[in-house]
Amino acid sequence: MLAALAPTLAALPFIVTTSSATADKRAVEGLRSAGQQTGTLLARALYVPWREVDGLAAAARDEDLNSTFRIRLDTAKRLDDRLSWLGVAGPNGRVVAAVDGTLEGQDVSERAWFRNGLDGPFAGDVREAVLLQSLLTPAGEAGEPLRILDFSKPVRRAADGALIGVIGVHIHWNLVRDLIRETARPERADILLVSRDGTVIVGPAGLEGTRVQPLRGVLAAGQGVVATAEEEWPDGGRHLSVTMPVPGYRNMPGFGWSLILRQPSAVAHAPAREMATQLLPPLLAVSLLLLLVGLLLARALARPLSGLVATAEAMAMGRLDEPVPERRDHREAAILSAALARLQSALTRAPSTAAPAPQPVSWHGVERLPITVGSAHS
Repeated sequence: MLAALAPTLAALPFIVTTSSATADKRAVEGLRSAGQQTGTLLARALYVPWREVDGLAAAARDEDLNSTFRIRLDTAKRLDDRLSWLGVAGPNGRVVAAVDGTLEGQDVSERAWFRNGLDGPFAGDVREAVLLQSLLTPAGEAGEPLRILDFSKPVRRAADGALIGVIGVHIHWNLVRDLIRETARPERADILLVSRDGTVIVGPAGLEGTRVQPLRGVLAAGQGVVATAEEEWPDGGRHLSVTMPVPGYRNMPGFGWSLILRQPSAVAHAPAREMATQLLPPLLAVSLLLLLVGLLLARALARPLSGLVATAEAMAMGRLDEPVPERRDHREAAILSAALARLQSALTRAPSTAAPAPQPVSWHGVERLPITVGSAHS
């Protein structure tokens, strides 16, 4: 029985390891797939307001940046409620046209969207709206700070390419936050959006707004690379995580964000344990079946041979009158049966040349064999 079970027992660690590795690979692929889907959805969602910026910048090249341009800005705002503010500032940093006239005449020369927008397309990370906080209705729940993203782009005159201003658009942060929170994900998995400096800007309540370095996943996020890690997180528990940068989309500038998809290790590795548990009973059943088949086969082979063995022993004792049983159960038995029959026939026909067996001699009641003296030639 041990011989039948030995191959299964020897192969079991390999089978369990292989199945566990396959299940773990699927867990990583599930997290990676969810991350790629989320990143693509996020990039496409942000491309909509960026396309608005691109279109407005192109239109501004041929128009005077005055109150008439405000009509175009107002129309864009009404068509997309994800935009919280749109405006154009002159080269000196003064807002010359804005949606609903908000911030017109204000100096925005120190704002990151304006400074970076002078040099080229710019995407600014999430921030609290300082100037607009008291002017616009806060997004989300009452009392919650207004948080926005920035897009900006230089406006150059079509005739000579001279800089005539910077167009800026503020996007409600809810666009990103809600998309991340509502995206489908594997069982009990979290999706974290991490900024370039390693700050969690969307994620579980205990982590949002914090920098959770030096976790390998977060370090990879800061470097904008794809990585897989399994480690203890500060908010409790060991997690399997996959980190990947948010992909770019067409000509839209990037924010330098990364996504971290994490899943509790116990949940991620559960399919591997379940697979190992499911494999064990069939393997044992196969082993027992092999054992049973082996016993039946051994019995089938041994039955015809037992009679032939008895015949061979009788022939060895000089009894040639016992018939050799004819066996045709299997090839080996048939060959052995025929060979014994030929041997018995040959021994029966051969003349006896052997010397008569010595007779025992009685000596004081004790039988002793006579002592044979060597011949004269010895």
